[in-house]
Amino acid sequence: MQPISLSPALQSSLEGILASGQYGNDINTFVEEAIQQRIAQIQQEYAEHIAYIRQAVQEGYDDIAAGRVVEGKTAMAAIKQRLSL
Repeated sequence: MQPISLSPALQSSLEGILASGQYGNDINTFVEEAIQQRIAQIQQEYAEHIAYIRQAVQEGYDDIAAGRVVEGKTAMAAIKQRLSL
């Protein structure tokens, strides 16, 4: 793995945070925890997006099964009308 380089602004921010003493004085631990938290957040957001997509697809399947469908040209005309195209 390549070493990570930080912008001067980010480096300065980190130094300021560490100088405050609020997070101890180990920059590596601070950065590692921040990255772990961000990865967890990204994974949660991804899981939420996947759940939303699965729900939308299931709703589509349910509509098809219930006969709530329209012909393609009719659907496109309705979409264009809504978008004022």
